[in-house]
Amino acid sequence: MNDQQQPSTKLAICSLVCGVFALIIPCLTVIPAVICGHKALSKAKNDPENYGGSGMALAGLITGYLGMVTGLLIAILAGMLLPALAKAKAKAQRIQCVNNLKQIGVGMRIYATDNRDQFPWQVAGENGGSAEHAQPRSDKNALLDVNGEPIFDQNAWRHFQALEGVLGNPKIVRCPADSGAQQATSFSNLSADAVSYWLRTDKDVTESRPNEIVAVCPHHDNQFNVLFVDSSVRQTSQWKLKDFFEKLSTPIEVDP
Repeated sequence: MNDQQQPSTKLAICSLVCGVFALIIPCLTVIPAVICGHKALSKAKNDPENYGGSGMALAGLITGYLGMVTGLLIAILAGMLLPALAKAKAKAQRIQCVNNLKQIGVGMRIYATDNRDQFPWQVAGENGGSAEHAQPRSDKNALLDVNGEPIFDQNAWRHFQALEGVLGNPKIVRCPADSGAQQATSFSNLSADAVSYWLRTDKDVTESRPNEIVAVCPHHDNQFNVLFVDSSVRQTSQWKLKDFFEKLSTPIEVDP
C-alpha cells in the first residue's frame, strides 16, 4: 500500500474556480485567479512532490486574464456609452419639459377663453382665479434683471392651482430635469417646492399679446425652454433668452 502524500492542488483549484467566475462576472475574481494561478504554477515547478495541478493553475491563469480583458473592455465601453446615455436622457427630459409647457400654455388659453380673456392672476379667487395671490416681479430666486430686481412671480404655484380644471395633472408643472422639485400628487397639495417653472404675471402678460413670455424653465444645463402667451415653446440659449426679453412690449434688460 502506497502511503506517499499526494501533491496539493488547492491553489490550482482555487485559481481555476476564480478564473471561471471571472469569465462570468468580469473583474470580481480576476485578481485571486491570477495570484493563485501564479503561486500554484511556481510551487508545482519548484516543489512537485508536494504541489501539483499545474494544468488547472494554467487554466485558472488563462481564464483570469481573459476575465481581466473582458472587464477592461466593459469599462471602456461603459466610459463611451454613459456620456451618450446621459445626453440622450437630458434630451428626452427637455422634450418632455417642452410638452409640459405647451400643455400649460394651451390650458392657460382655454382658461382665458372661459374667463373673458383673462389669466388666473387677473381673476378674483371667488371666481376661480388667483388674483389675491398675484405678486408680479417678486421671485428673487428666479432670473433677475440687470438692476437685480425680480422678473417672475413667487406665487407661481398658486396660479397653477387655479388652472387645475384645465391642466388636470400636477405632474406637468414639474420639469423632469428638476431633481430638486418634489412631485405633487394633486393640485390641492401643490406648493412652491413642487413647481419647476418661473411664471410672469406682469400686466403685459395678456391674451392680446401673444409674443409675451409667460413662463421659463431654467433646468437644462444653462439652456432654457420659454413659453409664450400664444402657447408656443422655444428652446433657447442664455443670450437668446436675453434677446427675447429685450423685445417684449415693455423691454426687460437681463444679464443671464
